[in-house]
Amino acid sequence: MKKDNTDKISILFVLNKNFAHKAEYYRRKYQRARNQDIRENHYKKYRLYNDLCQRCRELFSSLVYPKKFGWGRHFWEFDAKEYIEKQAKYKQAKKDKFETAYRIHLHFFQNSFSADYGTYNCDRCKRQFHHSPSDVYLGSKKKFSHCCGHCVNTLLERNGQETIFN
Repeated sequence: MKKDNTDKISILFVLNKNFAHKAEYYRRKYQRARNQDIRENHYKKYRLYNDLCQRCRELFSSLVYPKKFGWGRHFWEFDAKEYIEKQAKYKQAKKDKFETAYRIHLHFFQNSFSADYGTYNCDRCKRQFHHSPSDVYLGSKKKFSHCCGHCVNTLLERNGQETIFN
């Protein structure tokens, strides 16, 4: 009867745990041994259980990831065209994220509403404010030059970004 992967994974998990426990046990005995023959014997047993533990981990990764040789096999199977396409998609995603995210440049590097730097007029809501003004960029374009903290927080919240002024 053929077992499915969940049974194999649970068996490998138990085996790995037992082998790791025995490897640690023989490692400690190896470190405490005074006689060279006993020391070599414990070291051989430690290496045996450590190798079995490593083999269990490799089998686990080959079962969890359905590639032929486990971790990272799909990367080496790329050809040049697929790699260029993947890089182009990654660059396009980063560019889209940059173009849709607001960037805020504070004039006085202070993000508190209680700081007083004089009187400024907001370019967005036309109110007067006394805290640090900020420039608002959407992508590479400057949207507002002197913007108050309330407007900045509103823009960031609507875009799903974290607010700056507190």
